[in-house]
Amino acid sequence: MIRILMIDDNVKLIDAVKEYFKNNEQIKITMEAHDGLEGFEMLRDHQDEYDIVLLDLIIHFLLLILILL
Repeated sequence: MIRILMIDDNVKLIDAVKEYFKNNEQIKITMEAHDGLEGFEMLRDHQDEYDIVLLDLIIHFLLLILILL
């Protein structure tokens, strides 16, 4: 199974993606973050719990700043 960490501040989008994959046994949204800081912490602290990161591009810029600090 492919485990996805989804980082997006749009909760409706996260819910829609989870709904889209709900019957798919190969792909699951296993973790979600709703802002850049929460996403950064999940990326740092839970590296063994996801295979792919689905990242909001606007939050991506914030994450780059946090990583470089």
